[in-house]
Amino acid sequence: MKTAGNERLILGTWDPIRLTSHHHVMSEVLETQLHRNEQSRSAIAHRLEQETADWLGAEDAVVLGSRDIAVQDLVRNLFSRSDVLLADPALHPGVVSHPFVESFRHNRPSTWQAAHLGSGGFGLLAAGVQPDSGGVVPLDQLFEALLGEVGPDQIVLDETRSIGVIGVQGRGAADLFGLTERISLRFMDFQRGLGGGGTCVVGPRRLVERIRERASETPPADELRTALACVLVARSPEGELLRERLRNNCAYLQGGLADIGLVSTSLGGRPGACDSPAVGVTISDVALASLWLRELDQRGVAAALGEWNGQFILSFLPTTAHSHEQLDHVIDVVSAVHQVLPR
Repeated sequence: MKTAGNERLILGTWDPIRLTSHHHVMSEVLETQLHRNEQSRSAIAHRLEQETADWLGAEDAVVLGSRDIAVQDLVRNLFSRSDVLLADPALHPGVVSHPFVESFRHNRPSTWQAAHLGSGGFGLLAAGVQPDSGGVVPLDQLFEALLGEVGPDQIVLDETRSIGVIGVQGRGAADLFGLTERISLRFMDFQRGLGGGGTCVVGPRRLVERIRERASETPPADELRTALACVLVARSPEGELLRERLRNNCAYLQGGLADIGLVSTSLGGRPGACDSPAVGVTISDVALASLWLRELDQRGVAAALGEWNGQFILSFLPTTAHSHEQLDHVIDVVSAVHQVLPR
């Protein structure tokens, strides 16, 4: 990939299965440009909702606008003003308008404390994948720490980076941890996830209808059509082949780093399983991690910097588009940097 005049391998940006560059999706986008007036926005949105709900085994789905607006809609329409809301404002800044928010951080288990409940109800807004490192949030541990034996009124799960990538047939983090029945609503932002535009909310019909009746915006038809094409590929046998290729690339990079003495850090998920679509290496402090990023970048490899429980993680996000030859080059570059910088 060419960036700023330099040849670089990009492993620091979230786009694991590269759906927007898939030939089926690209041909659908071209069709949209040629016949943009033949289907109404509502018809495309309706089919997108049906396909997404069927894929995820939900009763119903509704497509909303941008993620931030969708989060505000969900909080406003699901929780009363007296409810305590457990949320991560760093990940979902839209929650700050709610009067009673108990904060935690997805990447800091030390903040996973049981809620101090008042006389009202309470709910939880969580995410399946950490946006900075690509690590899978261990939802079973998160729920146990935050909720214990108490059942909240509503649990809302942000599956933006998990649906299409992890879980059986790409059905996301709720499916991966067997928590689908416990979660009230799930949502994903197509722009930050699979591709396209809009935010899709799935769950029981009674809750989805409540959101649909009070929705504040819907995205343009072109963005919806791209999102629909991405969903159709992601839930097809072709989507499973893409996920298998991604798992293979992650394992290949992980094994190559281990061969040069860099045992990768677990980036969440289930104990003993390679659930995360990212490969991480622990760096002792943030200043040193920044030096690592700069050295890698100067040698043509772009990575990401994340944090997990106080540890700084150099995160590599391989995609289905990377070849083993390219990953070998990444391993060689990491090895060269390791010779001049400590961890």
